[in-house]
Amino acid sequence: MATKKVDCRESDISTYVSTESLLPGKMGRRKASSLPQTGKVTVYQTGDTLISNIRPYFKKIWYADCAGTCSGDVLVFRAKHPDQAGYLYSCMRNDRFFDYVMKGSKGTKMPRGDKKQMLAYEIVSSPTVQTMNLIQTALEQISITGKENDRLATLRDALLPKLMSGEIDVSKVDLTQLNSHLT
Repeated sequence: MATKKVDCRESDISTYVSTESLLPGKMGRRKASSLPQTGKVTVYQTGDTLISNIRPYFKKIWYADCAGTCSGDVLVFRAKHPDQAGYLYSCMRNDRFFDYVMKGSKGTKMPRGDKKQMLAYEIVSSPTVQTMNLIQTALEQISITGKENDRLATLRDALLPKLMSGEIDVSKVDLTQLNSHLT
């Protein structure tokens, strides 16, 4: 588990991860809505597995496709061998891992996972090189798709207000010409 801390002022909104920015149901992360104003944050690296330690039943997990910082309520797991980072993520992403964490969680309203118990989770098989390559390829594609989704959302957010206000007028655009490749 990674534990290096830095001052929160070293955080960047584009790479900061909080429990709020991790999506439930193992759906990755979105951009955080804000940065902490005081205290320390944990440093993570590309290839780390980040898991929200609050309410583990939400199954908030992300494979880091960049380096950055995160809140103290986000745990950072790092593979001992960097080439097995994707395999570690795939094992921790499994429902068995989250069931295991819930059995050792503390608290009822906002249960937290037990860090020591998580570190004791046994991964019983060794991955083949082919398996690790397949996992890594899938994770790279997920990262590329996520970044493209972010670019498209930014473009939409920039264009939609201009379309709605009339600043951009598309009434004279010939849609048959734009879609001619579809016929």
